[in-house]
Amino acid sequence: MKIPGTHWHVTLRRDAPGDPPEAARQPDEHRRPLRNRAPGPPGCMRPRQALPPRQDRLPPAAVSYDVPDFRQTRLNACGDACMNVMLAFHGMRHVTSGTNDRRVFQGLVDLDLALLIEAHGLQVTFLEPARDGDITGEELHRWLRTHGPLICGSRDHFFVVTGVCDDEVTIHCPLLGRRQGSIDALNSYIDWRQTQPPILATAPAGHSSQVAEEAPGPDAQRHGATPGPATRLLAFIEKRSTPQWKKPG
Repeated sequence: MKIPGTHWHVTLRRDAPGDPPEAARQPDEHRRPLRNRAPGPPGCMRPRQALPPRQDRLPPAAVSYDVPDFRQTRLNACGDACMNVMLAFHGMRHVTSGTNDRRVFQGLVDLDLALLIEAHGLQVTFLEPARDGDITGEELHRWLRTHGPLICGSRDHFFVVTGVCDDEVTIHCPLLGRRQGSIDALNSYIDWRQTQPPILATAPAGHSSQVAEEAPGPDAQRHGATPGPATRLLAFIEKRSTPQWKKPG
């Protein structure tokens, strides 16, 4: 049959009674499955559901802890100051500065500091990132939320990581106080050459936590409560040699 006004011809075919429909006579390999069909009136399409955002792309919330500004009063007392910061944070007996009876050039390595901290009633857990020498923002957020402030070791110095917001890290330096820098600055500042992981998490051992109480150090009277000239010189050198860390504005 010719359609008026066009050059088209249409052939009409009438199935004999009892013949199956045309679509049913087609071989299976020529049938095209229907996709994305949903119950509903003819012509209705199921609306596409919005995918939930990927969790690894969501910026983690900021984590920040207030810690006392304890400073070291001797050249080799940065680890002692960090230990007392954590003792005070956990509500345990502490000294309000970093001091000791060791020889001037007798410092501490990570394991020595861990043993000293445990002798004062805290348990120590060494933390290390999934990739050597590369702490990620997600790892740092998780550690701070789980363990609280963290003691870290740089080359010849200890400090406490107290917070992180996006890429900005806050630390307490026993020589210079509160400082801020990036996560990259933190990774380059930490000394990864130690035999033990240079990141220490602390917690009260068992139920030995006490009400915070200040106690005089073993040589607090002998050395005084403020840093001496040598320690102030060391603070000046530390500030000049670590420009990646800034004092908060």
